[in-house]
Amino acid sequence: MGADPAILAPAQVAAHRHTLAAYERRRAQDPGTGPRGAWHTLDAGIAHEEVWVRFWADLAQRYS
Repeated sequence: MGADPAILAPAQVAAHRHTLAAYERRRAQDPGTGPRGAWHTLDAGIAHEEVWVRFWADLAQRYS
């Protein structure tokens, strides 16, 4: 039942790494001034993507 992890996991790793890299590029543009709310949200997104990358990379390794 469900998708084959050997096929799905590598694609998910790539997708989440791509999103993480985009978020990190944006984070590097933070001048450190102004309201922090949006930057805290971005930090949360980065943390979220890091977890997904670890999860899918582990799954990809187990099924490779």
